[in-house]
Amino acid sequence: MTLDTSLLVGLGVGALIMWLLQWFLYSVLRSGEGDAHDDHTADELQAAQQELETLKHSHAAEVAGCEEKLADAEAELASLRVELEDAVAAAQSTADKDDDTAKMPAVNPPFLSDAPAAADELETMTDPDPPAPPEPDNLQKIEGIGPKIEQILNEAGITTFANLARTSVATLEKIVREDGGIKVAYPDTWPQQAGMAAAGNWDDLERLQDKLQGGRKA
Repeated sequence: MTLDTSLLVGLGVGALIMWLLQWFLYSVLRSGEGDAHDDHTADELQAAQQELETLKHSHAAEVAGCEEKLADAEAELASLRVELEDAVAAAQSTADKDDDTAKMPAVNPPFLSDAPAAADELETMTDPDPPAPPEPDNLQKIEGIGPKIEQILNEAGITTFANLARTSVATLEKIVREDGGIKVAYPDTWPQQAGMAAAGNWDDLERLQDKLQGGRKA
């Protein structure tokens, strides 16, 4: 049952109830004409009037609720119509764009025609020989590094002062102590010394080494 039908049915039922009450009151009034002072009839009349007022209020509340639901439904319907119109407009716009795209002629970028020649030229280019690895430095110039430790470091890929300067103390301890088996080795200052040596700061390195003992600060 739709909302409009429910409203009409409610109005019809209310009207029927009001007509029946009015007929009842009319019958009571006619039966009481012979005795205007009949208390019992007056009580019945008063009760009927109260019941009529109660029904009026109840019916008015029901009608108001139906009207509110009807207004909400109309607002929702209007919102749905707006959304539908927006969706249709968006679909039409997309269809128009697709048509314009389909009508655009295919374009072959100029650089694509040169691609095969560029590929051939790239294939003919020969890579130069890779640069030779740097000459190893004498790592024994670092305080605390002797021939055995230098050999262990070289086997680990540390052959220059720059390599040594970039290696953390924790890594050096693992390479020398754990992997190399040299327990008495203290690489705490090796990266610092190697940095000075790599930069050619031999005077600073010598002053630092005067304060060291076996690679550690005395």
